[in-house]
Amino acid sequence: MVSDFIKGYNLMKIFVGIDIAKLNHFAATISSDDEILIEPFKFTNDADSFHAYDSSGKSAQSGLARTLYQRAGQRIKSSRT
Repeated sequence: MVSDFIKGYNLMKIFVGIDIAKLNHFAATISSDDEILIEPFKFTNDADSFHAYDSSGKSAQSGLARTLYQRAGQRIKSSRT
């Protein structure tokens, strides 16, 4: 499964959108299949809020990686049948 994913079969793209404003910013993450991976959320324009956003992104990466790996496996299985 992993080798097929690495070779580029059934590769999914991930898009991170950040709406930057003067006081508050919004961010969200979606897949190329239009699935919302991380719901939109607001963070303020200061160092503490940015570090919290950065930490939440890093902690979400492990869950996101697990989800993507499972979805890639499902796609590879369905393409073989």
